[in-house]
Amino acid sequence: VRVTASRTKSVPLAVVGMGAVLGQAKDLSEVSSKLFANAPYGSRTETVSLPMKGLKFPPNDLKQSLGQQLMMLQATHEALNDAGPVNPEDTCVLIGMGCDPEVARYGARWRLKDWASRLGMNEEQRASLQDQIVPVLESPGVLGTMPNIVANRLSSQFDFTSFGYAVSAEELSGIRALQIAMRALRAGEVKTAVVGAVDASAEKVHAAALQAVGKNGKVADGAFT
Repeated sequence: VRVTASRTKSVPLAVVGMGAVLGQAKDLSEVSSKLFANAPYGSRTETVSLPMKGLKFPPNDLKQSLGQQLMMLQATHEALNDAGPVNPEDTCVLIGMGCDPEVARYGARWRLKDWASRLGMNEEQRASLQDQIVPVLESPGVLGTMPNIVANRLSSQFDFTSFGYAVSAEELSGIRALQIAMRALRAGEVKTAVVGAVDASAEKVHAAALQAVGKNGKVADGAFT
């Protein structure tokens, strides 16, 4: 991002639209009501809802996408409906998302041939176990697991033509994305920024990592735009 220092000070900014998915809470209103009431919202986001009209991605391809991409699409639809019309040419997309352990399962599938011989598995057993780990990697799966696609899908879906990319800084990913967006807005590089953060935290690897550092707090899938 190109920043002109003299133009990045004391420029007021406004949040004009918001969207959210958290666990089984499907929109910002439901997320807010459950959080403020300290009510259970569930940990896993099992389904997302996307309008078929105007959807630019085949549903069968989206089935092979990371949940982060789908949750962010839903949350951004809500945020843009809340915000009203924006100029696509002056809108950037910055999405904070850390590395997802789901991608590592493809590596496990590829390495299983070597592991299977060490464990004395036959070909039928190996093939069955590979499919249980993760389906065979095809082109929709490649796009579905590429880290920048979480932002690229938004640019494509909503015809945004300014810059857009994913920001990865682990738990600070969303904060860093917001900081970059604020700098770009104040520098006059864009007039609107779609900024979000997403994480599929309701996952065994995340839970094990928390336990390893002595934290047993509740984890949940979530996307906020």
